[in-house]
Order: sequence, then structure tokens, then C-alpha cells
Amino acid sequence: MDTILILNLTCNTFFRYNKTSEDDVGYNKILAELLQPDSKEKVSHWKKTDKIILVPKHLYNYVNKTYGELYM
Repeated sequence: MDTILILNLTCNTFFRYNKTSEDDVGYNKILAELLQPDSKEKVSHWKKTDKIILVPKHLYNYVNKTYGELYM
């Protein structure tokens, strides 16, 4: 249906999520996994204090060129 980008401005990384419906919020599960500490290192990939945003559609090209994509 629609693709959204979730950007971590602190880490300069983002991931994309393909929504299946208007009510689909499955990206929250991915975001929770990124914020969950790793069992071995006790550090999460993204921190709860990081600046994380949903990217507006008109900035998708800029984000794709400027930031690193995390593949889930």
C-alpha cells in the first residue's frame, strides 16, 4: 500500500516499512526491537533518547541519499 521511512537523526540511519493498510502500525514492532538491548552487549542499536522521526514524503529522496538504511 504505502511505504514509510523512520529516521534516527542521532545515528543517521533509517529503515523503511511497507504498510499493508491505513491502520497498519507494524513498524512499532521493528522500532521496539531496535530499542531493545542486545543480550550479549547489553546495548541497544538505537537508544530511547535518540531523536527518531517519521519522515514526510517530500523528504524521502533526501533521506535515501543522505542517511544509511538499516535492512530488516
